[in-house]
Amino acid sequence: MTTRKNYRSAIEHYEAAWGGYLPATANNIASYLAHYASTLAVNTLKQRLAGIAAWHQDQGFPDPTKTLKTS
Repeated sequence: MTTRKNYRSAIEHYEAAWGGYLPATANNIASYLAHYASTLAVNTLKQRLAGIAAWHQDQGFPDPTKTLKTS
């Protein structure tokens, strides 16, 4: 699969299989990961996050897959 197809698949999974809405929040992403942590491989979850991050960046929204660390 190409990167574009992988990202589209990630968005479809997030929206259709899990019922998520875009743009997403960091809490939505955390819930999504927790829901699939026991059934999907870590690499699959990383790929899904990359697709969700790319969608947000392409649409001009803040990336909910990134968090800021405060000291």
